[in-house]
Amino acid sequence: MRREKTIEERYQELKSLVPDRLRAEFDQIEAGERLPELTQDIPFKSIYDVDVHPERIEELLSLVFQESFQITGSAKEEASKASIYSKKTILDILARLSNNGLANAEMQVAAQEFIAQRTEIYASELIIMQYSVQKNQLKSEITYKDVPTNYLVVLMKESPKLFKDNPSFIHRKMEVTDTGVPLTSLAKIVYVELDKCVAQVKAGMIPADMEQLCNLLAFIADVNSENAKEIAKSNPNYSAIQLELANMVRDREAMFEMLADKYEEIIHNSEVNQAKEEGEIIGVKKGEQRILKLANAMLENNQIEDIKRLQSDKKFLEEMLVKYHID
Repeated sequence: MRREKTIEERYQELKSLVPDRLRAEFDQIEAGERLPELTQDIPFKSIYDVDVHPERIEELLSLVFQESFQITGSAKEEASKASIYSKKTILDILARLSNNGLANAEMQVAAQEFIAQRTEIYASELIIMQYSVQKNQLKSEITYKDVPTNYLVVLMKESPKLFKDNPSFIHRKMEVTDTGVPLTSLAKIVYVELDKCVAQVKAGMIPADMEQLCNLLAFIADVNSENAKEIAKSNPNYSAIQLELANMVRDREAMFEMLADKYEEIIHNSEVNQAKEEGEIIGVKKGEQRILKLANAMLENNQIEDIKRLQSDKKFLEEMLVKYHID
């Protein structure tokens, strides 16, 4: 009978396959020489877990939206029920506010030129959740005027072209008609460029009234930077975050998932670059989705040794696509 591999064995096996640069990064994390990146999905969701540290998301929202917030708990189990054929919307940090509104913080690592469209869908999801009739509730009890305001902040590690030419690093969406009539929106949206904020902090170009916000964003953007270390020295809340990130090395499941995410990103970039080199402009997006879906399936099936072959063996790649029924 085949013995199932332990999470430690799977982690070490995957670590032996990844590129040297990535392996060195995780060696440093295990040695306590660097921290897991706060911009990564797993550390971000752990550090900003609404049920454990509501004060952290309250701070972020308050500084970004310039309003006071009180979190009453997580709302991650309240996602709206769409058609079974619909694409599932996964929200990063979803919180219920004291006024029954919803707040969501999204981390975007790679620059996305369609970030505005994606954000609109996320904001719509929040509104639909608020306007949905719950069990034992009458439809007549839900009215438009009773729907509370929802808040969505998008933290972008890399600035997309949409924002690059603008000198500001924070962009608050406004609702107004072409005749200048202001409209009340059910969702307030703010886009934050972390890379641009860090550049302004290093250049000493922080407005006096934005110092606290800039320090927080610079800390989130690169928790391993000297600047972030200096910020944490004068803020016990941030030094506590550093300690929690350092302790994540003990959670091998989390470490495995972080390493897998990083490796999938490398595979993703490799597939895109190969397609561009071969002139396959049409169908590049579909190719990205296929390879990522396949890598995920193979990781779940513990085929860690075989994933590396996907990048160099096209025949094997096609065989795996057929095996996992990926069109």
